[in-house]
Amino acid sequence: MTKFLQILKYLISDFAGAEVTWNAWAQTCEFAPERPVRLQLNGEDYQWNKITTHIENLIYAPEDRNVYHEGTIKELSGEVLGANGKAYCKFSGIWDKNFVREMESGEKEQLIVVADYPLHTQYFGFSDFTLGLNELHPEDRAGLPPTDSRLRPDVRCLEEGKLDNAVAYKYELEKAQRARNINEETYKPLWFVEKMDEFANTRMYVTNGKYWEAKEAKFEQQKKNNAFIPIFNVSITN
Repeated sequence: MTKFLQILKYLISDFAGAEVTWNAWAQTCEFAPERPVRLQLNGEDYQWNKITTHIENLIYAPEDRNVYHEGTIKELSGEVLGANGKAYCKFSGIWDKNFVREMESGEKEQLIVVADYPLHTQYFGFSDFTLGLNELHPEDRAGLPPTDSRLRPDVRCLEEGKLDNAVAYKYELEKAQRARNINEETYKPLWFVEKMDEFANTRMYVTNGKYWEAKEAKFEQQKKNNAFIPIFNVSITN
């Protein structure tokens, strides 16, 4: 587990930017990201903006919904240049198919291939990766914070095929969330601090470096100090 955590430390950005403003009317929803995505890699700084997404026909089956974006990007291409300006390799890809590297010799390699999931129409249009995000192994429970989304009682019931309980839990969770909003409760993030980022010219949430240490200790100190908000502590009547 320790080795796994050490590897993950180098795969995760120090910046967080998951805030989204959403508006809904009739059968249409709009999701507008509020902050840019920031990445520092090998001494270089990168920034890009997430696109605003619109979904029409929300109550229809996935194949009958209309999803569109502002500035949709479907293809990408690029080159790796040497100091002399010569291209040593090229990259190209289509967002939902593949990502290919072509060397100077003409040799091509498929770096990423998006596999079809034959049963996706029966599972909310989810891919294998998406389905795996809700998977909860018994041996993982002890190392998770109580706010991990895999511990949501409605999600667990849905995964286990208990649909009536899933609906009941979802109702109670949303009711508790509305109560917190009405009371204007505010919280201080445990793992991030808000700072002005000069490169992006906006305020960004940056990691305080404490998460991985807490995870390796199975969040024992935070649980002891009641540092976590009990957002999933709701009950239903069967």
